[in-house]
Amino acid sequence: MRPARMEPMTEDLDIPDDVLDAEREVEERKQAFHDSLRVAGESGSRLAKSVGQQAKPMLIGTAAVLGTAALVVIVVAVARSRRRNVWAAPRSSRNIWTSTLARSAGFWLLRIAAKRFAEEVNLRLADPATNGSAAPRR
Repeated sequence: MRPARMEPMTEDLDIPDDVLDAEREVEERKQAFHDSLRVAGESGSRLAKSVGQQAKPMLIGTAAVLGTAALVVIVVAVARSRRRNVWAAPRSSRNIWTSTLARSAGFWLLRIAAKRFAEEVNLRLADPATNGSAAPRR
């Protein structure tokens, strides 16, 4: 709130003209200062509006890129979670033991088959003339 304007107290007193001129000059400068502040405020508002209008396309583009990136991240996360759910372990303890035993048996049979395959390859590489036909069966 602006303070009330004070009337110069020069009406009742005999004050020299140079003091009266100084008081008028102070009032004029105060008014010029207030006008300057008003003009600066309006100029700042215009500048902010101009910058906002110029930056709006860039902000829209940035928002679009960020939105697209967020959408891609969400789609990838959903795809990964679905993939994980397909290969998840059974939930009941009985199924866990059954699957563990089945896996162990499968690895045991795979190990026997790999050992037999390695023996056959070794025999064929050791004597290529026989072509593996004379390899003993175990």
